[in-house]
Amino acid sequence: MASFSDGSPSVKVSIASMCQNLEYADIPLLSEIKKGEALDFAVVVIGSNDVYTESADAIVHNLMRLRRLLAARDVEVILCTLYVNLEDRTSWPYAAEVCDEVNSQLLQEDGIIDTDGLFKTLTREMWANTYHLTTEGYHEFGRRLAEVVAERFRFDATVPLTLSPGSLFLQGPGDFVHRLLQGTYVKESGTNHGRPIYKKMGARGTTRVFLFYWDANDGPEWNGWWLGPSLSFDHPGWGFHASTGNEPPLEGWKVPPSGPVSNLDLRL
Repeated sequence: MASFSDGSPSVKVSIASMCQNLEYADIPLLSEIKKGEALDFAVVVIGSNDVYTESADAIVHNLMRLRRLLAARDVEVILCTLYVNLEDRTSWPYAAEVCDEVNSQLLQEDGIIDTDGLFKTLTREMWANTYHLTTEGYHEFGRRLAEVVAERFRFDATVPLTLSPGSLFLQGPGDFVHRLLQGTYVKESGTNHGRPIYKKMGARGTTRVFLFYWDANDGPEWNGWWLGPSLSFDHPGWGFHASTGNEPPLEGWKVPPSGPVSNLDLRL
């Protein structure tokens, strides 16, 4: 990632155009993929050009749209916050307000890296000018970004000898998504659609995974147990089981939700 940051510091692409191209491109949806994954995750780092002309809601909408399109193609997406330098914050207060509002909305989501904070840690010598880093600066920024990404996808391969009441362990084969899901889950307070909620244990900054139930009020296709980053369907989810039992089923999970039954198993 440091090498990529060093070599590609000034690529400018319209997010709206990118989304449109993805919607019409011949890239199969996850349910249509018959072979192993080609791309596991993408880190989206965007410049701050849009904060001078667009609203915060429009910028966030396009970023979340891009995330949904890539997630539907089995790509985990990490979004980065925006950055406006001190000089432009003084000269363009509207841009600063938009930037801050975008970041505020993004940081409420999972899978967000505070690149605004990373930029502020770089020394003055690493900046070529007000808007661009030096070669060394891009390399250092990429290195620090890679550290955050590596922490997020730090997989838990430890199999517990025993499980405490209210917890369970989920284990599967060695591909990216199954390793992302593997780990110990602890029952949360409260319920969702009348069933318990479990959350994967993990250090701060690692991927957030929930195991939860959804009833048939929104349609029979949603009815069952799900594995996903939130108790909603902004993300297509990583796993699904059509069981309507009071507790999550031990086997028979589909990973991804529209795919075949996998070797994922659950131990209480």
